[in-house]
Amino acid sequence: MEPYSTVKPNRKRKFNRRKGYNPNVEASLIATKEGLPITSALPQGCNQNRIAAMSATFIAISKGFVTEMGVGDLKRFVIEGTEGNIITVEGSKFNGTALTTKKADLDRIFLELQRTLLKIEGLLDQ
Repeated sequence: MEPYSTVKPNRKRKFNRRKGYNPNVEASLIATKEGLPITSALPQGCNQNRIAAMSATFIAISKGFVTEMGVGDLKRFVIEGTEGNIITVEGSKFNGTALTTKKADLDRIFLELQRTLLKIEGLLDQ
């Protein structure tokens, strides 16, 4: 997959329409639960294999932490950086990760990730 920053403008518009474009989402990745990338729109220089593997690892660690602490089921995990956020959501078959701006509405991104995972899972079930 070519880096998102090098995609021609007309293809970028089509991709953005398909993924439900949100200007506060700077990058995204859908991966298997095992950490294998399915599709991504990552900044140039990011290794999608590594990001997918880290996403799966963080989901597993977070689920263990939530279980150990007795606070129910994992909904999502968020990493807040000084320049933006990383939010990861677990679907029934895939994980979704998004890199957002600092001002992003994380609840909205969470819902968008969940909807995207459901759509992809639905397409693969057909």
